[in-house]
Amino acid sequence: MTGSLLIIAAFMIIPLLVGILSARQSQETSEDFFVQGRAMGSIAVFFTVAATWWSAFAFLGSNATFYTNGPVFLTALAWNLLFGFMYYWIGKRVWFLGKRFNYLTPSDLIGDFYNSEALRITVAAITLIFTVPYLQIQLTGGAYLIEVASGGLIPFWLAALLFYFIIIIYVWIGGIRAIAWTDVIYGALLFFGMLYAGYYISTQVGGPTALFSQLQQSSPEHLTMPGPNGTMGYPMWFSLFAITAIGAFMGPQIWLRMYSVKHGKLFNLMPFYWAWPPLPM
Repeated sequence: MTGSLLIIAAFMIIPLLVGILSARQSQETSEDFFVQGRAMGSIAVFFTVAATWWSAFAFLGSNATFYTNGPVFLTALAWNLLFGFMYYWIGKRVWFLGKRFNYLTPSDLIGDFYNSEALRITVAAITLIFTVPYLQIQLTGGAYLIEVASGGLIPFWLAALLFYFIIIIYVWIGGIRAIAWTDVIYGALLFFGMLYAGYYISTQVGGPTALFSQLQQSSPEHLTMPGPNGTMGYPMWFSLFAITAIGAFMGPQIWLRMYSVKHGKLFNLMPFYWAWPPLPM
């Protein structure tokens, strides 16, 4: 249990250290704070988008749904491909307009593009209203993981409070640069951790082929539609494939990362980047 607490402490201390280091490179401008002066490189772009995309929804939501409902896990590949394509096709245009007209939010671009202040306010209001529950999910998921990892020594309310203050502090002092650097650290840990977990679990039963063979024998309904509960038919497949990717893409946290990119050519890599991360899932 002591080891778990030390890991939790490191998990909380690292963002603070990253925030302090990134603050030393920051400039006192809103553009630097929100979009890193539009100079984010390819590695930081990939991992900060990945860490934003693989949030509490991915760990505590989608995996539980896949485990419970069966074959919908294959939609993870589809929605990642769609997300990567949109990031390339639409994201490059969002980046170009943001760079040219100094946009920082989705409402800046949309309101200006349609020359409508009312539309700008409407988009800002919608973004605010629907981002708050999204943020709440992240805090809830993080607090739950801390509570479980500590064996209950850190209660849920205290874990949520600590998680909240850590985020506020390192974002406040370091801006999106601190977020991106933290995402590189945790994103790499997350991705390679998933690769190792997938490899380790499959080797315990004789490899990927043996894994699916055993699953087919013990629970074939988890490999065929509409799944063991009869709820994962084609409508759910399409919903997960389209709505998940489009909904995530429209989040303001993703738009900030599109505005932050240094070169438009980096967007060309996104469909490739997002084709292979779902494989270990």
